Amino acid sequence: MSLTSKITLGASVVFLAGTIIYDFYDKEIQKALLHRGVVKDLARQELQAKNLRELNRQIMVEEQYRTAMAEKEAKSKTE
Repeated sequence: MSLTSKITLGASVVFLAGTIIYDFYDKEIQKALLHRGVVKDLARQELQAKNLRELNRQIMVEEQYRTAMAEKEAKSKTE
């Protein structure tokens, strides 16, 4: 086998090994990013549910306040 053939074969093997290693690590990185996205989405959904509960609580408090104020006004008008 000539020297040129050996160099070409060696370069091809190194390139192939580098491509395989890069592909492996790229898949691991993509998998980690995907998992981080899922965790972030779950946290966002939890925050959204918390905000919705707080909004409902605020609506109830506002309704109670309006009812109390209406009763107070009705009571003051009758007196």
